[in-house]
Amino acid sequence: MNSEFLARAEAIFNEASNLPPQQRAAFLEKECAGDAELLALVSRLLSRDSQGMDQFLKPPENSDRLFTAPSVEDILVDRYQLVRRIGQGGMGQVFLANQLEPQRQVALKILRSDLSTPSLAHRFKLEIEILGRLNHSGIAQIFDAGTTDGGQSFFAMEYVPGLPLTDFVRHHDLSPRERLNLVIQVCDAVHYANEQGVLHRDLKPANILVLDKGDGDHQVKILDFGVARLSQEITPDTSVYTLPGQLLGTLAYMSPEQANGETQDLDPRADVYQLGVILFELLSGKLPLEVDKMPISQALKKIVEQEPPSLGTLDDTLRGDLEIITAKALAKEPQRRYERAGDLGADIRRFLDGKPIVARPTTAFYLIRKRFQRSRSMFLALVALAVISAVAGWALFNQDVPVEHDSAKLTML
Repeated sequence: MNSEFLARAEAIFNEASNLPPQQRAAFLEKECAGDAELLALVSRLLSRDSQGMDQFLKPPENSDRLFTAPSVEDILVDRYQLVRRIGQGGMGQVFLANQLEPQRQVALKILRSDLSTPSLAHRFKLEIEILGRLNHSGIAQIFDAGTTDGGQSFFAMEYVPGLPLTDFVRHHDLSPRERLNLVIQVCDAVHYANEQGVLHRDLKPANILVLDKGDGDHQVKILDFGVARLSQEITPDTSVYTLPGQLLGTLAYMSPEQANGETQDLDPRADVYQLGVILFELLSGKLPLEVDKMPISQALKKIVEQEPPSLGTLDDTLRGDLEIITAKALAKEPQRRYERAGDLGADIRRFLDGKPIVARPTTAFYLIRKRFQRSRSMFLALVALAVISAVAGWALFNQDVPVEHDSAKLTML
C-alpha cells in the first residue's frame, strides 16, 4: 500500500468527515469509484475518532500492507499459554489459551498493535469496563485484563465452545418452539445488559454462541461488546465515544436510527430491533432486508425506508401472533417497538404459553380464542354444558301443561 494511495484515502476522509452523515455514503461511492480497498479504508477511518489519524495512516516500515497479524509465536502473555487463533475482528485478535492459575481454557482478546490509536485503545478499555459490569449466565464473563510482554492490551474471558446461533439451530434441527426459547434467553441477557446501562449495538447470530448441555438443554452466550456503549446516565463524561454519523455494527442487523447516524440518541429499542431481525431470521430462514450485496448508500436507504415483509407472507404457519410480535420488534419508529428486550421476551413467552400477547389489541373475540386454545377440552366441556342447559330450559318451558276445559269452567259457574 503506497503513500499515494494513503494520501488519497486521507483526502477523501477529510472531505467526508465535514459532510452531514446522511450525505457521506453517496460521496464515498462517487469518490472511491468502485475501488473496494479504498472505500473500505476510508470507511474504517470514518468509524474511528479523529485522534491518532496520522499514526493510523502511516504504513508499517518495510511492509506494503496496512495491517499485520502477529502469529501465536510472536505474542507472549504472562500467565497464559496461547493455543491457536480462533477469531479476528476490526479491533483485535482472539486466541484460545490455557490460563495457568487457575487452570482453565479462556478466550484471550488482544488489541492489534497496528491499530492501537488513542480512539481504539479507549474503545478496548471501554469494552473491558463494560464486561466487568455484567454478570449474567447469558453473557460470556471476563476474568482478567492486562498487557502482553510486547505492551499490547488484552483481556481474558470465558471460552465458549459453542456454535453461532443460526448454525446451532440448523445443525440440531430445532423446532420453532425450541428456537423461540433460545430467543427468550437472548432477550433476557440483553435486557439485563440494558438494565446495567449497556447497549450492545451489534447483536447478530455470529455474536451469540449456543452450548448444547445435553437432554435438550441449551445455553446462549452473548459475545463481542466491542462497539457497545454505556448510557450517559451511567458515565456521562466518557461513555459515549461515537461521533455523529459513524456506522458501528453490521448492516443487515442495524436499526434504522443507527443507519441514520443517530448514535447519540440510541436507547434499548435499538437492541430490540436487532433482536427482531434475529427472530425473523430464525423463524423464516431469511433476513427481513437483504442488504449485504448492495452499495452502502442504497443499503442504508433501504434500512431506513423499506418495510420488511411480514412473516406470514413467507410461511403461512407463522401468521398471527408470531407475525405481530416480530413486526412490532422491527418497527421503523423506535416508539412503536417494544421498549425493552425483556418486553419482547415476555410476549414470546405468552405466545408459547397460549396466552394473549401484548402486541395485539385485546378484543373480546381474541381473548375467547386464546382461552379456547389453552384449555380446549375444558372449553368444549363448558360449551357442551351450556348447550345442554339451554336445550333443557327450552324443553321445560315448552312442555305440555294440563288446562281446564271450557265445559269444566261452565260447570263451576
